[in-house]
Amino acid sequence: MKKNIKNRLIRFVFYKICLFGGIMMEMEKKGCKNLIFAMITLGLVALITGCQTMIPVSYTEPARVNMSGINKIGLITNDSGAGAMVSAALTNTGKYTVVPGESEINRYKAWQDLRDYYDNAIEVKAADLVSAYSSNAIRANSTYEEETLIVHGTISDFQENAIRLGVGNDSVDVYILPSEREKAASLEKGANVTIIGECYGLKAPDLKDTGEILRILGGGQHVNIAGASFYAPPGEYTSSIDAFLYLNTSSSDKVESKKEKRAKKNSEGKTVVDADGNIVYKEITLYRRVADVTAGFKVENLSGKVIGKGNYSQGQSTSYYENRDEMPNVSTLVETAKRKILPNIISDMVPTERTVNVVLEKSDSKDQSVKAAMKEAKKLVDAKNYAAAANAYGKIYAETKDFAAGYNQAILTEVAKNTDEAIVLMQALAVSSKNTKAQTMLKEMNNRSAKNKQSAEQVK
Repeated sequence: MKKNIKNRLIRFVFYKICLFGGIMMEMEKKGCKNLIFAMITLGLVALITGCQTMIPVSYTEPARVNMSGINKIGLITNDSGAGAMVSAALTNTGKYTVVPGESEINRYKAWQDLRDYYDNAIEVKAADLVSAYSSNAIRANSTYEEETLIVHGTISDFQENAIRLGVGNDSVDVYILPSEREKAASLEKGANVTIIGECYGLKAPDLKDTGEILRILGGGQHVNIAGASFYAPPGEYTSSIDAFLYLNTSSSDKVESKKEKRAKKNSEGKTVVDADGNIVYKEITLYRRVADVTAGFKVENLSGKVIGKGNYSQGQSTSYYENRDEMPNVSTLVETAKRKILPNIISDMVPTERTVNVVLEKSDSKDQSVKAAMKEAKKLVDAKNYAAAANAYGKIYAETKDFAAGYNQAILTEVAKNTDEAIVLMQALAVSSKNTKAQTMLKEMNNRSAKNKQSAEQVK
C-alpha cells in the first residue's frame, strides 16, 4: 500500500514537471523569456517554501545621514513635486518641520557677507589715520586705500551727507549712506562715534552711483571714507531653521531605433509566402524613448558644514513601437524614474521600515498531543493573532521543551513588537538547545533590535 502511494506521488510530481516544462517551452517560442524566468523563480520558491510558514518581521533601518539636533529644515529645490514628496516623508516622522528656504538662505548669506565685511576691516583711530597720511601718503595708501576701515573719532563738523572726524583743518571726512542720515541727525558735535566704510585716501570719493554731488569740506588735508555706516556688527546669526536641504533633479531623454524583419501579412491576417512556399519578410524600424533622471540632495547646517549628501540616477525606457508617435510622453518616463529614485533619498534622511520573512519551525515530535497543540497554535498564526500564537507556543515549550515551539514563541514575540523579550527567549533557547538555527536567529534579532534603537534616537 505504501509503495503504491509512493509511486502515485512520484508520477504526480513527474506529470507536473512535464506540464510545467511544456508550458515553458511554448512560452519561450513566443518570446516570453522574462516571464519564463519569473515563473521559474516563483516555482522554485514555492517548491522550497511550500511546506514552510513565512512570518514577516518588521524593523526600522536607521537613516544614513545623522540629523541629530535638527528639527526645522529650510528646503531649496528646483523640483516642487520632488520637494513635496521628500517634505511629506520628513514631516511624517513627527520630528521635522520643512519650510521654504529661499528667503532664509538669502538672509543668512546677507549676514555672512556683513560678518565678513566687519571681520576683514582694519580698525584705526581717526587721528592715527590722518597722521599716517600726513607723514607719508604713498605708504598710507598702500595700507589703507580701497580697504574697509573701522574708524574711531570725535565729530567736529557736519554737512548734508558727511560728518567730519578730527580737530582743525586735518580730518577724516566720512560720507555716510542715506540710510544712516537719521542717525547722524541725532548726534551733536563732540560726540564720539565709530564708523565703517571704504577708504579713498586723499581722493574725493566717487559716488556717481548715488547721483550725489559732494561738497568737499574745505581746508587742510582730508582722508575720505565713503559708503559708510555707524558701527553695528552683525552679532550671532539667529534663525528659525536648523539646516538647509538642497534638493535638485535633472533629466535628459533620447529616441533610439532598431531595424527588425517581420513576416508580411495579407488583408486576412495570414502570413504571406512566395511561389516556393517561403515566408515573405519586410524590414521595419522600431522606436523607443529613453529617459535618464538624476536626483541629488545635500543637508547643510547654518555654519555651512555638509551633514550629508547623496546622488542617484535612474534610467527609464519605453517598449519598442513601430509608430514613434505612439510612444509615451517623456514626462511620464521622468515621473516614473523619480518615483524610483526619491525613496532612496528619503531613506538617507528618514529611518525606513523594513520587513524580512522568517520561517517558523515545524516540530518533529511524534507525540500526538504535541502535534495537536502545535496545530492549534498554527491556526492562530494563520489568523495573524501573533501575540496569542506566541503564548500558545510558549505553553507547549514550557511543558515539552520542544525546540520548534520555543523557537516559534521567540519569533512571534518579536513580531508582536516585544523585541527585548524575544531576544531573552531566543538566547535561552540557543543556550539550552545549542541549536545553530537559534544561535543564528539570535544574532539577527540583536541586529534588528540595535537598528530599531538607533532609528528611535534619530527621530527623538
